[in-house]
Amino acid sequence: MSGYMSEIFASFEGEGGRVGMPAVFLRLSGCNLACSYCDTGYARERSDSATLIAGRRESRLANPVGAEKLAGIVAASFPDYRDVRITGGEPLLQAEFVAETAELLRDMGFGLHLETNGTLPDEVGRVARLFDTITADVKLPSTQEGRSLEAEHEAFLAALARGGAARDVSVKIVVIPECPDDEVLDAFSLIARTNPRARVYLQPEFDESGPLVSGERVMRLLKAGLGWLPDVRVSLQMHKILKMR
Repeated sequence: MSGYMSEIFASFEGEGGRVGMPAVFLRLSGCNLACSYCDTGYARERSDSATLIAGRRESRLANPVGAEKLAGIVAASFPDYRDVRITGGEPLLQAEFVAETAELLRDMGFGLHLETNGTLPDEVGRVARLFDTITADVKLPSTQEGRSLEAEHEAFLAALARGGAARDVSVKIVVIPECPDDEVLDAFSLIARTNPRARVYLQPEFDESGPLVSGERVMRLLKAGLGWLPDVRVSLQMHKILKMR
């Protein structure tokens, strides 16, 4: 099985429950959404090559890439790393490729972590058992030009709650300046009725200057979330603060 990659590099986890931990990032290309705050727009479309950054060396890798070749590149290029995060774009658009790659990496002893936009419930059901952690978004309508993804997110989180999923499930809500509080409260309600044991992260939108939502507002929303769910936290994009990939 082969798949389309955007980039392969090593860094530290910049957000969420594994913040600060070193990992190899496998960014797949292609996405079924166009979020207003997207900071990896270059990964939305498939291209004929991907970027491989290993230490100070940067090279191009022809697409599509075979799962065995990709796993071998990870093992050979990043021998000091023991965790891999598969992200996008939207990786579950290539679920069979993700599954085969994850199985190979797991056999090599890597810890595996999946980041997804949380809209493809059937696909996550095929791969969830392979991952130690899964981070899924709940996208607010204001980030989707007013389009609601409630049905997709509800089915996705319910699929994870049914069993056979990763030991650790997190849900990320990106708060943009334009979104009304009611959208965030609706997201809390959705998570509470579908997967209440998930850890929830409120993440203010970032640009080059820092967070675009005030700490006061984030704190107010955090307190509201704790009225719905037992574990709600704030997440900042540390890799952006430190100007890292």
